[in-house]
Amino acid sequence: MSLPADEIGALVKDAVFAPEAGVRERCRRAIGGSASALGIFPASIQGLYEAAGKGLYGGVTVPAINIRGITYEVARAVFAAALRDRVGAFIFEIARSEIGYTRQSPGEYAACVLAAAIRQGFEGPVFLQGDHFQVDRARFGSVP
Repeated sequence: MSLPADEIGALVKDAVFAPEAGVRERCRRAIGGSASALGIFPASIQGLYEAAGKGLYGGVTVPAINIRGITYEVARAVFAAALRDRVGAFIFEIARSEIGYTRQSPGEYAACVLAAAIRQGFEGPVFLQGDHFQVDRARFGSVP
């Protein structure tokens, strides 16, 4: 069972623009819970990378899509095209630099993408990842 379009839209609006952080977080959690109930779940592409490294498949690419604005609407278009054309794996990613200048937190980004999956009737794994995230070896052990 899918949520009504206006309900998803209202959750996304509050997940992004509500003045109170608590309201934003509750809406993001509601989106995640709704997605999970519908068989939509955030996932890592790591297993596919490992299989490619072992030569278990070839001849395909996995596009990574960085959405820098109107994330919910752009992700809806991506899911609509993927469903229409029956494409394989694709990744939604956000770079550390994009978090800064777009003012999208990873939680906001994920909520918008999952809401778009709900709205478009997508089912299955939604590949989300950080782009250009690196561990600072010198500081790694110093973080409490």
